[in-house]
Amino acid sequence: MLEIRDLHKGFDGADVLRGVSLTIETGEFVTLLGPSGCGKTTTLRIVAGLTAPDGGRVLLDGADITALPPEKRDVNTVFQSYALFPHMNVERNIAYGLRLRGVKKDERARRVREMLRLVALEGFEGRMPSQLSGGQRQRIAIARALVLKPRLLLLDEPLGALDLKLRQQMQRELKDIQKRSGIAFLYVTHDQEEALNLSDRIAIMRDGLIEQIGAPEDIYERPQTRFAAEFIGQSNFLPCEVAEVENGVPVLTCADQRFPGRAGYPELRAGDKVEVCLRIERVRLSRRPIGSCALPAVLRSRHYAGGSIRETALLPDGQEVFAIQQTSGDERLEEGESVYVCWNPNEAALVR
Repeated sequence: MLEIRDLHKGFDGADVLRGVSLTIETGEFVTLLGPSGCGKTTTLRIVAGLTAPDGGRVLLDGADITALPPEKRDVNTVFQSYALFPHMNVERNIAYGLRLRGVKKDERARRVREMLRLVALEGFEGRMPSQLSGGQRQRIAIARALVLKPRLLLLDEPLGALDLKLRQQMQRELKDIQKRSGIAFLYVTHDQEEALNLSDRIAIMRDGLIEQIGAPEDIYERPQTRFAAEFIGQSNFLPCEVAEVENGVPVLTCADQRFPGRAGYPELRAGDKVEVCLRIERVRLSRRPIGSCALPAVLRSRHYAGGSIRETALLPDGQEVFAIQQTSGDERLEEGESVYVCWNPNEAALVR
């Protein structure tokens, strides 16, 4: 439905986008995720028509819209600032775009009621923006954008101004609104949890390029690069060498130990350098080796954190390994004790 082809953009002699390409299907929720300055918002603004690219094209339903002004595109944008008209009540805010398009009064009223049902704010028609909470104002901003029935809705960190509890609530509501509306969303955030909770697919951006794109589970379980692995979740990285490959399974060496790596990397050869990506919740510290992947270590610290225990172990080469486990674990380890760092090789991605 949307196709972004090889976008380039620079500001003041610095390249902000260096060849971004992306496709979005009808009804899909796609998130651009990355640190500040990686090009997320610039990409969004080019799709919206608010910024002109230096190169590349934007196509909507096969039609080239790269040079069209924002009002000529079947695309709407929701910003973090809400941008509601303070002198208009909820009904007039939502109906504003419909009035500009000459939609008749009865039809306007029907579509406003439809949007209020969609965002669960029926009965709020007469309230002013100052009488609404932050979450309610954001839902009205979304309703105002959706009432025009765009092919695509662009959202630039729309939950960034909300507190944590309200953000989590709005994530659930936003996903529900998107599914019920059937409209494709292109969402920008630097919040990894938000991206994982909301998205059908996530595009991780870095230095003006897309580092990796895929479903949340693929991004988390099979990161392709160390940057992608570090940006989603909390991980340990063990530098290893491929000793050999047996029946498609790499055999790795690390800290004078041999152990199997994860299968599914046909490009690996003996002598290749890789890092084992150990998510902190997948690491198990134990007095005895568990399974085929276990490295000797010393428990350096152990901290109670309510529903979990946070532990730090020190490998013989001095590298720290972090782990988190539920407080209901049977084995209580003590600081300074000899332990083993254990993991399931099928749960540990390999990255270059």
